[in-house]
Amino acid sequence: MVELSRSLVYLGCLLVSSTLQIQTVRAAKDVVSQLKLYPQKTMIDATWELQEPTGEVIRYLVSWIPDGVGVATASCYVNSSATSTSACDVYPTLDSCTLYTVTVQPKALGGSTQINTGTPASAAAYTLQDVPPAGSPPEVSSVASRSVTLTWTKPATKCEVVNYTVVYSGQVMWGNHATLEVNSAYSKTTTINIAGLTPYSNYSFSVVAATAAGKGEPSLPTYCVTQEDDDNFRKNLNNDSTSTSSFPPSEPNIGLIVGMLVGISLFLMVLGLLIYFRRQIGASCCKEAPAKHIESPSNKIERDTAGNIPLADQRYTQMSSDAGSQYEIPLLTPPPQLKICFMYILY
Repeated sequence: MVELSRSLVYLGCLLVSSTLQIQTVRAAKDVVSQLKLYPQKTMIDATWELQEPTGEVIRYLVSWIPDGVGVATASCYVNSSATSTSACDVYPTLDSCTLYTVTVQPKALGGSTQINTGTPASAAAYTLQDVPPAGSPPEVSSVASRSVTLTWTKPATKCEVVNYTVVYSGQVMWGNHATLEVNSAYSKTTTINIAGLTPYSNYSFSVVAATAAGKGEPSLPTYCVTQEDDDNFRKNLNNDSTSTSSFPPSEPNIGLIVGMLVGISLFLMVLGLLIYFRRQIGASCCKEAPAKHIESPSNKIERDTAGNIPLADQRYTQMSSDAGSQYEIPLLTPPPQLKICFMYILY
């Protein structure tokens, strides 16, 4: 009786062991294995293999779960004919310098829906270093005549920022409004004091963050006008300036300009009138006065029997013609018109 009981117990144990072995063999189907990860700056690619495929797997669900989050922030589907994330239907973008757990889950049809099947696989890796994005514009915490203190916040990146570069330039607000050269300053923290500035000048400041991968994009600029210096500033200008005065240039005197234009116009008008009258006077005075026939006995010239004027009297007379008659004009006294014309020419 005892031996019969032992035999029954042995048979029962054997049956249970066989059942467990059958379930284990069935559970070992559609197993994802050989999962390998390939980190990049904004992506972690993966490849895998499927062991003991049953033909029920229609595609894979690949998920990326950031460390400390617990839920996937990125995922994609890969058809069963492929075993790599290069075949993702939507290629995701991940954050750089972040630890992700990558999971590959086989999917099968369960009626009209998709259900998990087989055995998934998981692995973890960090995304690589990347340059940081542009940060917010810096803030001016204090300003003096020759120095400025700035503060800013770290850009939205999980990568370690190794340093910051503050790029600044400006333009003086006085004298010739000269443009100041571009300079830069470095800081390992999110604050800096920049000295050696020019008083009463308009400056712009931008911050560029850098990681091990390199420098990122500059932030939007912040503008700030430095204060005026003490009383000596207006007497002794900064050595970098080529101006001789620190006062802003005065606005042009519109009234003075208009007055000058009116004066020039009047001068030109008077000059034109003078030239006109001068020409009229010259034209009138240079005309020859018509000779008149002089009948006085004292001016009458004696002629010889042939009608000729003696040689002794020719230098005192000239022949003229008026309306067909000839007469003599004594030349003992020069005509007054010639004197007037001579004075006009000298003028």
